[in-house]
Amino acid sequence: MKTLWIAYSIVAGLAGIIGLVGYSQAESAPQQAAAAGMALAVAVIPYLIVRAIQEASRAGAEEDATAHAPKVQQESEEVDTDTLRRAIQRR
Repeated sequence: MKTLWIAYSIVAGLAGIIGLVGYSQAESAPQQAAAAGMALAVAVIPYLIVRAIQEASRAGAEEDATAHAPKVQQESEEVDTDTLRRAIQRR
């Protein structure tokens, strides 16, 4: 997982360079906006991919841990319908 974050850090640095170069060479506001959008896309999309992989691996580890845990049966609680009706009528 650490290697993914290192790779993302490199990509984020490149995104910063892309943004600065694009912004400095832009001649109009739309070109500046396009450069900023490209830099954000280069930075954000890899971040989302790394986070998705991280969460998927974390969820898989939790599923493995709970698969072998003993099952606990929960007692069902009965709801007192009269109390519930009175509470609704008060509102």
